[in-house]
Amino acid sequence: MMENPSAKALLHRLRGRKRCSVLAINHLDACAIAVAASVFCCDPVFASPGIPPTFQSTSDPTAWQVTANVTGRDGLFSDFLTRGFQEAFPVSGRLSDGIGWIANNTSGTNASLGNWTQFVFRQSFGLTGYDPETASLEFQWAADDSGQIFALRGAWVPKYRLNGGALMNGRWPGGDSYALGPVTTVTSGFEGGVNTLDFFVQGNGVTDGLSVLSVALTADPTVPPTPSVPGPIPIFGAAAAFTTSRKLRRRIALSKSLPDSTAMD
Repeated sequence: MMENPSAKALLHRLRGRKRCSVLAINHLDACAIAVAASVFCCDPVFASPGIPPTFQSTSDPTAWQVTANVTGRDGLFSDFLTRGFQEAFPVSGRLSDGIGWIANNTSGTNASLGNWTQFVFRQSFGLTGYDPETASLEFQWAADDSGQIFALRGAWVPKYRLNGGALMNGRWPGGDSYALGPVTTVTSGFEGGVNTLDFFVQGNGVTDGLSVLSVALTADPTVPPTPSVPGPIPIFGAAAAFTTSRKLRRRIALSKSLPDSTAMD
């Protein structure tokens, strides 16, 4: 790069050197422009919302866990176990409106008729990145047995609860729970992060289990934080860089009227 003799003379006088490239001045300009670009030209970037929430039907048994107390007593909530969960099994050949059934084995049978079995079926799902106050879950379900007392159907009406909250009775026309009932809608009790839905079903020992059709799980994404407005410090920093560059240029221009000190060397 060709050097400007006047600029070199000025820098020699200021810094006590005989040789210095005006590249330093150009570099200062580039730095000032870069600072200004970083302050004024960069758009904020936000992280994308969490993974879309999903709730699986029992046709996908891998999404479900189950515990079973095969020596339970009819109608007693205290006989339902909420520990020792294992992966649920699809009940072979059993469907309700095309939706599979699940149990703790592939038959749903654990004993003979009248030997009460308490099941807790569980599915966990995430709401990370979503507002739990806006969440809504819709599903239909069937359970065996029904709690209709007669014909060894027991006294326990199938129930569900969300995140350890209140027990809610299932609803079926006439109380017969062996086919999918009307849509159940849950709009409260959700939490940010992992949520757990439990179904409490009592069987009579033979061909027992649960069937669930997932209708919808919706929630609004959480609102990202408002981007902060750049403060005065980086702006003043850019202005200072430009001001320094202009001052040096003016001093170089003035130096043209001074004798070139390099002629004395």
